[in-house]
Amino acid sequence: MGELHWRFLRVRGPTDVLTFEHGEIVISTETAQRNAARFHTSIEHEIRLYLIHGLLHLHGFDDRTARAAKLMEKTQTRILVTLSKSR
Repeated sequence: MGELHWRFLRVRGPTDVLTFEHGEIVISTETAQRNAARFHTSIEHEIRLYLIHGLLHLHGFDDRTARAAKLMEKTQTRILVTLSKSR
């Protein structure tokens, strides 16, 4: 994931999810596993979160500024809660 992060965004180090303009979403399951342990969630929760994050990017959301990141996080949370209720 670190190699892809550098190759396409010129950012060093791994990331949890990369989204490409043609609809590809690449998710780091290793990061999901680490974050599940770190945040006391499940790997499934983390992967759902990364997928939602990627889909939001495809729908024009951005997280490059603090304000935009806050809006994106709020939207992700709302979607996750809605999905949890429907299960």
